[in-house]
Amino acid sequence: MVNFLLIHGSQHGAWCWEDVVPLIADAGHGVYPIDLPGSGADETPRAEVNLTRYQQAVIDFVQARDLIDLVVVGHSLGGGTLTLLAPALSARIRGFVFLAAIVPGPEQSLLDFVPAERREFYRKAAATSRDGTFKVSYQTARAIFFEELSEARAREAYGRLTPQSLAVYLETLANQEFFSSGIPCEYVLCSKDKTLPRETCLEQARRLGVESLELDSGHDAMLSHPDELAELLLSIVRFRGPGSLPAAD
Repeated sequence: MVNFLLIHGSQHGAWCWEDVVPLIADAGHGVYPIDLPGSGADETPRAEVNLTRYQQAVIDFVQARDLIDLVVVGHSLGGGTLTLLAPALSARIRGFVFLAAIVPGPEQSLLDFVPAERREFYRKAAATSRDGTFKVSYQTARAIFFEELSEARAREAYGRLTPQSLAVYLETLANQEFFSSGIPCEYVLCSKDKTLPRETCLEQARRLGVESLELDSGHDAMLSHPDELAELLLSIVRFRGPGSLPAAD
């Protein structure tokens, strides 16, 4: 048995894992989706949110529940948070899984990985908001997050998105310890991803020193292909050979 800690991406929340959670739990593992500060149902004022707050929220969540044997899964923007957990939680973590995720290096920001046209929108939208946040339009979300969902499901999911703090994207990461921690990692590339280009994802896997695993889905695989994603996550904690995540007990 392991404990899966599920970390969402930009504008999402713990809700996005709802279809994956019971599939992992039914396999006998613990599973813990988290709302990052200012996201989902979390009521932290978004004007106070930055990447450091994300980091501390995850650390507090794990320590409060005394979670061990963790496989930490980070989707998209959540990959940045994963790289900040090693110093405080190394003894509790079996491995990291980056799902269609950004893997920023030391002294990079998450905004460095955003395409230029979206970067400009994020800046302008945050500058005109009251709390330094942005939220993509339904049309954009439909195209890059929810393209595999029915119209009804896409609109329901869009209604659950929450404004995203731009400050999270701007903070320079001090994550050298992650790259020297020796904690096993896996990278999952979504073959139909319209948010992160394929070459960007392959570069993230190379940065981790691993061959990417591939899922035949769009960016929000937890919504469009929960069964396939759950099975892939479960397969990752089975023995996969030298250098892979340790097998589940």
